[in-house]
Amino acid sequence: MNLNYTLLPVSQINTELRRRMFDLFGKYYFDVEFERFNSDLSEKTSVIMLWDQSKSPEPFLFGFSTVLIRELPVGGRVIYSGDTVVDSDYWGSRTLQSAFTRILFLTRLRHPFSPLYWMLISKGFKTYMLMRRNFPRSYPSLAGAIPNDLAPVKHAFYKGKFAENYRTETSLIDFGKSMGRVKDQMAVPTDRDMSNPDVRFFLEKNPRYHEGVELACIADIRWSDIAHIIFKYTVPFYARVRSRFLQSNT
Repeated sequence: MNLNYTLLPVSQINTELRRRMFDLFGKYYFDVEFERFNSDLSEKTSVIMLWDQSKSPEPFLFGFSTVLIRELPVGGRVIYSGDTVVDSDYWGSRTLQSAFTRILFLTRLRHPFSPLYWMLISKGFKTYMLMRRNFPRSYPSLAGAIPNDLAPVKHAFYKGKFAENYRTETSLIDFGKSMGRVKDQMAVPTDRDMSNPDVRFFLEKNPRYHEGVELACIADIRWSDIAHIIFKYTVPFYARVRSRFLQSNT
């Protein structure tokens, strides 16, 4: 497979492409509507588009993640992840992680001395684990209570965006009815998943995730975290390329 990504400004995404995105999204989520999906998309600044270039007659859209980058009144910047989905045939691909790492790196590079935070709302444990696996200073977590420097940033952002639907004391976003929930086959953790204490923590923290209730999360994005992710995702790739090169020349 020939997989790559593009980062498109929302203003460049036409109706046809929006419909393709929604069709893919609806494949994995219940209780979604095109009008609401389209409205949410229009509030974002850009979208990570994931493509399989090996498909014909045109590249196949196998996933996307909507992104909002906003400057905070108190200083620093927020990268907020919205609707995200990857076709199940491509689970295990690291294309999305590579694209998001690039966004983090470039944003950090433009503002090297300014705080950077990743805001993520999660109605599924797999999304939550993307944050926990890569960013040690991410909350809520088993590590304990959210630090005093992160709590005001988190609560101000989510209160400003979701108003009374965001509960400060629980970090849950509850709309009273489902605004989108993961379809059953994706929502149910396996025995292997349940062996992970972070997965169990998510399920305890958000017991109504299967109803579309979201867990509001924050991660402090430090230079050391970005360096770790770049090493994590690029070194194995180049090791495989080098191995294949050596095998083809022996």
